[in-house]
Amino acid sequence: MCLILLAVLMLVEPHRVRANDVTVTADETKLRAAIVLGILRFSSWPNDVRMASAFNLCTLGNPTSESTLVKISGQREYKDKPISTIVLNANAPDISKCNAIVIGPHIKKTVLSRFLGSKSAFGILTICDNCKPDLTSVMVYMLRKKNRVGFEVDLIQAKKNGMTFSSSLLELAIEVRQD
Repeated sequence: MCLILLAVLMLVEPHRVRANDVTVTADETKLRAAIVLGILRFSSWPNDVRMASAFNLCTLGNPTSESTLVKISGQREYKDKPISTIVLNANAPDISKCNAIVIGPHIKKTVLSRFLGSKSAFGILTICDNCKPDLTSVMVYMLRKKNRVGFEVDLIQAKKNGMTFSSSLLELAIEVRQD
């Protein structure tokens, strides 16, 4: 089902909620959360990255999908492990338990580069949801173009972090950056 949502790149009618000076609907919030779950499904972590009893999906900087991801915490699975959503403190994020981080527009570039540049960030998938595409160390950028929600993939950043993506995910991307 997530693959269908990703393939359609659903058209949204802007109204109601504002996030980062872009009007966002409740349906778009749910769509973005579904895209995040689809991205997880088609991502592979390095073999030496230890997974806990739950898959820890962290959010940082109020991504658009955060409210929906928090609501579905414990209700969805990644490879037979329940997905647990953890909202990180934007001033001093502890990423040690995260398998993936969804980053929003309210994160300072200096804070992001400090913790994503650390050794503990290896093997953590980074997804930018409605944040500025000039952030470094982010592997997937979810964005809206012409009222459609889609995503771009940065394979250079993914490779540095030991992450790989299936060809199915790459085919659905608006753009794929690579060497």
